[in-house]
Amino acid sequence: MACWMSCGRPGRICGWCVRRCGLGSRLVMLLLCRNSGWSLWRVSRNLRSLIGRGSRLSLDTMTSSGTSSDQILGIQEPRIGTWPDGDEAIGQVAVRWFRDFGLTYFPWQNFTQTKMLRGGVRGAKWSAPTVCIVCTRQQGKSWVLVGRMLFGLFQLPWERTIIFTAHLFATAREIFRDVLGIIDSHPELKSRVKRVTTGAGHEGIELKDGSRIRFLARSKDSARGWQADLIVCDEAYAMTADEVAALRPTTTQSVNPQFIYASSAGMDSSDVLRSLREKGIEGSPGLAYFEWSAEDDAQNDDLDAIRQANPSLGYSNQTLDDVLTDLQDLAEDRYRRERLGIWSPIAAENAVPAGAWESCRDREWPESVQLSRVAIGVDVPPDRSSATVAVAGVREGESGVSVELFQQAEGTDWVAPVLRELLDARGRVPVLVDGSSAAAALETDFRAHRVRAQFLSTRVYAQACGAFFDAVVNGRLKHRGQRDLDRAVGVAGQSMKGAGLWVWKRPDTTHNIAPLCASTLAVHGCLNRRDSGQKSSGKRRAVVL
Repeated sequence: MACWMSCGRPGRICGWCVRRCGLGSRLVMLLLCRNSGWSLWRVSRNLRSLIGRGSRLSLDTMTSSGTSSDQILGIQEPRIGTWPDGDEAIGQVAVRWFRDFGLTYFPWQNFTQTKMLRGGVRGAKWSAPTVCIVCTRQQGKSWVLVGRMLFGLFQLPWERTIIFTAHLFATAREIFRDVLGIIDSHPELKSRVKRVTTGAGHEGIELKDGSRIRFLARSKDSARGWQADLIVCDEAYAMTADEVAALRPTTTQSVNPQFIYASSAGMDSSDVLRSLREKGIEGSPGLAYFEWSAEDDAQNDDLDAIRQANPSLGYSNQTLDDVLTDLQDLAEDRYRRERLGIWSPIAAENAVPAGAWESCRDREWPESVQLSRVAIGVDVPPDRSSATVAVAGVREGESGVSVELFQQAEGTDWVAPVLRELLDARGRVPVLVDGSSAAAALETDFRAHRVRAQFLSTRVYAQACGAFFDAVVNGRLKHRGQRDLDRAVGVAGQSMKGAGLWVWKRPDTTHNIAPLCASTLAVHGCLNRRDSGQKSSGKRRAVVL
């Protein structure tokens, strides 16, 4: 077998040769393996002629290309899919541009590109500033991301800085090589490059006009201090709230930002991805969500389930036999997640005994309560859809701690101003935040409003969770029976952190335990205050809430 494309090098076909030829498509690789180099060239020319006629791209375009009538084909539309309305002009241009540079996508990849690139015409914003793509492994998610980044880098003038992140550095480096391989294979792209950085952990490409793309492994400090217009997060099943908090603020100054998540099915610890999925199912505004997966109760060898979870089946060199081989070789839970796209379940495990919590309820909670040793707790759920502020303190003449939700509302912009107003009215009060939670991203807002907050380490926060639990089961805590706090306590489980420590854990994305987390922080602040109460002008005073 020889490659007769632009590199002109005879020899066995390998990944290096494909990149050198600029053939980033698995469809072309399949034809190359099955036919001669001449047949491949003929098919490639036919595709270019299709583009030249200006035909409208749809799921029907290319459905039969490279496939035979007796092949089993993956289903091209996502089983779960929601996306905002919008003009698809940019998406249509993008798909044709991809083809011109050898990225001949499968129908499901074209479908995803056009839907996530809705809007952006004549100064308008993207219809979906947030995108999430969930699909089984080895289907071609990465090539969707590669094409999107190349189009933004070379064709969208407002996307000056692009950041690609992955859970593992090896993944980020591999995507960097794929992007660079396509650029090197096309002189019209390569001529626009000013600098390529290849140092370990510093991979990047900069154009002569100043546009650039960086490839990073994620951490809680990734991209801090950067400003970006497009953020692409691969392996999103492993994303944490800390990592989202580090990346999200980088797009605040962009005129038209987009944040893209891509992943295989979530695991029991995939809180960030589960939150996005729940929003996608609900059809949340501003989110384009695409998920190729089988139903949770699907049989392992069900053909329709396999086709629904593997959209590239029959379009690439992936066959039904490959899937069934994995069924024999993989453990059942891994097969269902990796091949059928079925999410790992989360077992409900209520940490706080219902009877103990109910016994702590103060049914005669007064309209106004005088508290000393007051502290404030703030928490934000992973999806950042809302925020909760809780207050705890000691009532006059009592030794136990009283806690209540002070304010809970959608969004997070209101938190810092409310805290500033509260501190101005009540004097110095400690404000506590879990430093590994989504609320940590409020640090900039706190500074702007002169709110001094204590950001607890994971270890200290785990100790706070244990202290809250002890206060409940030992009857040393009082609450007023607020619905949102009751619900949070009723569903929260435990996530072990080692050395006997644990923190509160959500059972799934449908439940918000931020009221419990904020209350835990407030109680911890109250129990650990160095002074005995609030101080103002050197005189102690109680706080009335």
